[in-house]
Amino acid sequence: MTATTGAAHTVIATAQEARVARSAVERINAAATSEHPPVFNVRMGRSDIVEVPAELGQLIMNMLDSIAEGGSLTVTSMPAELTTSMAAHLLGVSRTTLMKRIDRGEIPARKVGTHHRLATADVMRARDERRRQAMETFNRVREAQDDAGITD
Repeated sequence: MTATTGAAHTVIATAQEARVARSAVERINAAATSEHPPVFNVRMGRSDIVEVPAELGQLIMNMLDSIAEGGSLTVTSMPAELTTSMAAHLLGVSRTTLMKRIDRGEIPARKVGTHHRLATADVMRARDERRRQAMETFNRVREAQDDAGITD
């Protein structure tokens, strides 16, 4: 059974749900083409079918991918723009560090009076890139340990 937490909207998938999600992702990816991307429908009873807007198809695929990987999935709404404090929190850095990154042009921001605002999409891209770089570094260290014969 799927467990959910209160306001955070976090779902922790069971192993069975992860297997089902993995199978669904594989079937969808095998059938989808650039000319025929997946279209999701919701069946209401025996005959009523509601088509999910195409814009949400990628979101659904991302959710299925997350579930298939066996991790937890948190869905939350976010404003289109973030304050520097909110953005720094999402990035896991201090506000001072974030301001330095903005000043260096590493993360786009716009000024509203004397304050900066950042597009949520830009912050999420920066967070994903930081995570990707951390994973690459981790993998390089792990490979170096393997090459050196270092074990836990």
